Amino acid sequence: MKSAAWAGEAGRPANKLSSNALMDTDIRNVLSDISAQAGVTIIADESVRGHVNAELKNVPLEKALEIVLAAGGYVVSKKEDYYLVGSAQPQTPTFAALSEVRIVKLARRPPSRRRSCPPRRSGPM
Repeated sequence: MKSAAWAGEAGRPANKLSSNALMDTDIRNVLSDISAQAGVTIIADESVRGHVNAELKNVPLEKALEIVLAAGGYVVSKKEDYYLVGSAQPQTPTFAALSEVRIVKLARRPPSRRRSCPPRRSGPM
């Protein structure tokens, strides 16, 4: 496991630019380093594990998070005063906090003009 130091520019956390070469670096250490460098709180749930290999050159905070989390299939959700990182799997403890519910109003159409709906899913989402 190799450690990484982050270089950034002053300004709001989302506008700070990060540059770093990450080779086989523990993802939780990377998130901790990004948190300290950017001056933001990043909370990772217990499902976040693994190592990161990436090269970041003058990347904004949120893009850096996106890149670092992509390989593990993790997602990030910006809350009012922190970032929450976790897996988008329903069985994880942060699923509800990472998910977004949307209600879509469908246009009224007679049955003859409706497209067929996809089949209903069975079991958990």
